[in-house]
Amino acid sequence: MLMIETGSLQVMAASKEDVRRVSDTASETGDLGNLSAADVSVLALALRLKSISGDVVLVSEDYSVQNTAQRLGIRYQTLSTRGITKAVTWITYCPGCRRAHKHMAVGDRCPVCGTVLKRRPGSKKDLLS
Repeated sequence: MLMIETGSLQVMAASKEDVRRVSDTASETGDLGNLSAADVSVLALALRLKSISGDVVLVSEDYSVQNTAQRLGIRYQTLSTRGITKAVTWITYCPGCRRAHKHMAVGDRCPVCGTVLKRRPGSKKDLLS
């Protein structure tokens, strides 16, 4: 409490708009199904802090968090892994009938043949060049 009272610690929550923007972006990249509610909240808060201060660095080992952060223009850093080297847009597809299903999630069942959906990389952009 003392840190809050003295202003040394601020408690912030992400706005609904920031959460929606993160969710929309993660949906576009195909990462939404791999992000927890906490991941989305952390990304949304990083987005809010970036808009306030102009810069923020998000620390995460999670590749889906990194991929979404990269698409949102949020800088990220890892502690023990190399991190992502390519920005990937994932495709949800059916391994049975090979159809792509843009608005369905990994683990859902294919409406055509009933097989459990998986994901594979679609487009890739090299981040190291």
